[in-house]
Amino acid sequence: MASKVSPKKKADIIKRRDRVAKLYFDEDMQQYDIAKELGVSQGTISNDIKALQKEWTTRTHHDIDRIKNRQLAMLDYIRDELFKAWENSEKGYRDASIIKQLHDNATQRTKLMGLDAPKRIEQDIKIDDNATRAELLERLKALRDD
Repeated sequence: MASKVSPKKKADIIKRRDRVAKLYFDEDMQQYDIAKELGVSQGTISNDIKALQKEWTTRTHHDIDRIKNRQLAMLDYIRDELFKAWENSEKGYRDASIIKQLHDNATQRTKLMGLDAPKRIEQDIKIDDNATRAELLERLKALRDD
């Protein structure tokens, strides 16, 4: 059974996690040093960091879903307007650009939903089995700087 946490205890945990986030992510302090400063165990700090990361991940997923839904709604509206324009045009004089716009709309929808085919990324760096980690990092850094 899960134990009930009092509102004051919850508030204390939230306040501590705010402080942990600042010290760990903004000031790059080690967990042990944060624990020492806040008067708790290193395990508590580790659990706080995991909880913060889980919360941020969940929040980010919700934000992304909300943005995707807004974009999909906009694409739906545009598609509906394009269909209306097609239907309202005279059969003999229908604008072919509407078909292109509908295709582009479908392509955007497919990409937004993650249904498009993955793109192949060419490998620009040759990996030598005898290369040291430092050499590989130098090669990657050189590629990044280009």
